[in-house]
Amino acid sequence: MVFQDLSCFFPVENTLKLWYNANKKEEETGMNILHSIPQEDGFYMPAEFAPHEGCILIFPHRRDSWQNGAYAARKAFAQVIEQIAKSEKVLVCARYDDYDAARFLLPPWVRVVEMESDDSWARDVAPTFVTNGHTIRG
Repeated sequence: MVFQDLSCFFPVENTLKLWYNANKKEEETGMNILHSIPQEDGFYMPAEFAPHEGCILIFPHRRDSWQNGAYAARKAFAQVIEQIAKSEKVLVCARYDDYDAARFLLPPWVRVVEMESDDSWARDVAPTFVTNGHTIRG
């Protein structure tokens, strides 16, 4: 797995590191892990239509979920991603074996990172961001 620093993409530094290290101890990661729940600190989940800087999508790959080697799904995802990328940043996570296919289908201004996943539904497996109106937590 290749980890790329995404702090320039999202306003929360080390968000994906938190995602990878969710089950590790604080001393193993060297990160400050908060032990309060966000609501206690006045944070809430913004609405899906709230202003935001970008979105995360996962390049389709599971042959058991998509017909014909996921080819049609990949083309459809690429078309959707290209439209989204006209108005906001898009980060696409692609497995190592699928990175070249993602890069080929997507416009050059879309960021693609190598990342293992067993799903294409980023809402279920990607980082979640909360805000208190001034600060963002991931």
